[in-house]
Amino acid sequence: MGSEKIKSGYRSAFIAVILQVILVFTVMFAVGKILNLYAANKLVSNNSIDISEYVSSIKSEYSMIINAVVYSIADLLPVVIFMKLSKNKGKIGNWFGKSKISLGQTALLGFSVLALAYLCSIGTSIFRFIFGSYNLPNSISIGLKSDNKVVFAVTVLYVCLVGPFLEELLFRGFVLHETACVNPVFGVIVSSTLFGLFHLSFEQAISATIIGILFGYIALKANSIKPTVILHIINNTYACVRILFVDKIGISTKFDDVIAVGIITIGVIVIVNFVYEQGRLVRNKDVLDTDNFIKDDVIKSIRKKEKRISLGGRLAMSQLSFYFVYIVLFTVSVLEKFAVL
Repeated sequence: MGSEKIKSGYRSAFIAVILQVILVFTVMFAVGKILNLYAANKLVSNNSIDISEYVSSIKSEYSMIINAVVYSIADLLPVVIFMKLSKNKGKIGNWFGKSKISLGQTALLGFSVLALAYLCSIGTSIFRFIFGSYNLPNSISIGLKSDNKVVFAVTVLYVCLVGPFLEELLFRGFVLHETACVNPVFGVIVSSTLFGLFHLSFEQAISATIIGILFGYIALKANSIKPTVILHIINNTYACVRILFVDKIGISTKFDDVIAVGIITIGVIVIVNFVYEQGRLVRNKDVLDTDNFIKDDVIKSIRKKEKRISLGGRLAMSQLSFYFVYIVLFTVSVLEKFAVL
């Protein structure tokens, strides 16, 4: 019974991410069809304007609004569905319990997240140098630089608040909760790699995975995803501020470099000290939901029955959905990369 509950949790986590990706492409496809119908009706008497070009211009101008709606639906719906389908998964509110990490500590850890973001940007530059760079339209950058006040407002609201909350709910809430029940380290690795691949871009996957590992560690140590929601908001807000003030207004590159060095220095010191104080992850101590935690005696009985010392990876990799979600996300990332070369 205990073994099946663990496997069920793994399946739910993997299928939830698959469903998220399916929803993104399905809703995007539906939006495209609706825009085509709208354009066809609007331009029916004007043969001089190409419908595809007109639709492309709409998508470009309102890309951030479209993305905000699509991803809000795709991030939230899988969590709601699987939490409703299974009564033994506890409550979403349990993931937002009282944090063991203070607000002051969380604020300091913000430097660590930003430091990782800067270091990952260096890695991205190396990646582009080796594999070649390409220019994809950045909907966030377009939204922040838009003269349309509605587009600008939606961009700021989604990127700085709604997006971080929903992504933490899915990956540090649901996925981490379901995959860290036996082995917290395994749960952090799975949730962070899925979080990285979820961005459907090799360049973003590397940095998102690294930051996701830190987020997973913090969430389990805090016994809550409150700190990671705050840290995610800090990271995204800082990125938006840099786009606005560095790119749009124009700040000296040297001054920006000085800020980066300062943040990296402080961030590295903070994270090293934090990890030293907190120590390694402990299964029966670092959890998200104590009310729905699989007890040690259940784990021992499963190990004895199945003659296995390690259950985390073994039970997960016995599920077809484990391989399917990684293959799907990896394949889409590869197609995204080579489609523009």
